[in-house]
Amino acid sequence: MNILFLHRKRAGDIGGLSRFVAELVSRFPRTVYTKPIDLVHATDATLLPVAAVVATALGTPYTVTIHGLDLVWPNVLYQLSIKFFLPKARHIIVDSKETLPLLSAHHVDRKRISFIAPGISINQLRKATPFPLPDLRGKYVLITVSNVVPRKGHAWFMTEVLWRLGKNYHYLVVGDGPQKKLLTDLAHQLGLISRVTFLNTVTHGQLTYLLTQVAHIMVFPNRHMPGNWEGFGIAAGEGAAMGLPVLASRVDGLPSVIHHGRNGILLGSRPEVWIQTIQQLQKTGTQNRIGRKAKTYTSSHFSWDTTVTAYRKIFQEVIRRT
Repeated sequence: MNILFLHRKRAGDIGGLSRFVAELVSRFPRTVYTKPIDLVHATDATLLPVAAVVATALGTPYTVTIHGLDLVWPNVLYQLSIKFFLPKARHIIVDSKETLPLLSAHHVDRKRISFIAPGISINQLRKATPFPLPDLRGKYVLITVSNVVPRKGHAWFMTEVLWRLGKNYHYLVVGDGPQKKLLTDLAHQLGLISRVTFLNTVTHGQLTYLLTQVAHIMVFPNRHMPGNWEGFGIAAGEGAAMGLPVLASRVDGLPSVIHHGRNGILLGSRPEVWIQTIQQLQKTGTQNRIGRKAKTYTSSHFSWDTTVTAYRKIFQEVIRRT
């Protein structure tokens, strides 16, 4: 198969979508441009117009992977584009089961839709690079690694959970985004500024250091927001694969990567439940046991070999039917 992958993320980026694209593309043979292209695959729905144009020019079919936000982004022109180009895709792959119902509005034949969970790879998180941090000795460290945008739930977590926890709890917010200043101001207002550390985008080595030598629990307190969908949640899976207990909201696509009681804990929106769960995990034996279980489960259930085999099977079937 000679597959032309279309993507808009660079392999060196640290974001979840970028890592997904880099891993997927790297596991297929490099595109040979001197030979006929068998299939064009758009790695997210924003690329559908490009995929359609390129596929038409080459006389080949096109397929697409849907992540969630790329399907529901509430822009009128964008939605018109999705409505026109999505049904023309020969096959649609979603990376979370929760995204499947979102496709019902587009009247796509269910036989042309498949759910394939991304693999979880921590090859980039093998070597820790220590770097300066506040003095966290004696602190119980909670960490969120994500873009700093409203749906990630940082503000809710700080207001409803962290504020009620004891002063020995410290919150690391790793990532950048438009809500950074708002969160900093909120930390000041709540009297939490000494208990919250904001870190801009870090290197893989620095992230490894945070996950293996600094943090005790990884938290993903996402909020469901119409028109702003959380996809598979690769960072949550990576935290579990590294052996950290992961607490995540039971919203959007997170339940497709965090399987309750197996590689993490899914929680609702009641702050008292989050607080109780965090305090319970602080017991060293419980934390370590859940972390070990999460690591084993994630490595065995989110294999990139399984993911690529499923993609290859779909690609071959689409090409065969062309």
